[in-house]
Amino acid sequence: MIEVLNKTTFAFWIWIFFVFQNSEKVK
Repeated sequence: MIEVLNKTTFAFWIWIFFVFQNSEKVK
């Protein structure tokens, strides 16, 4: 359970970083 949660959290932050980088490019 904990392992799955950690993987989901990691993927979530990767996605946030990806969106953030795209937002910077738009600016």
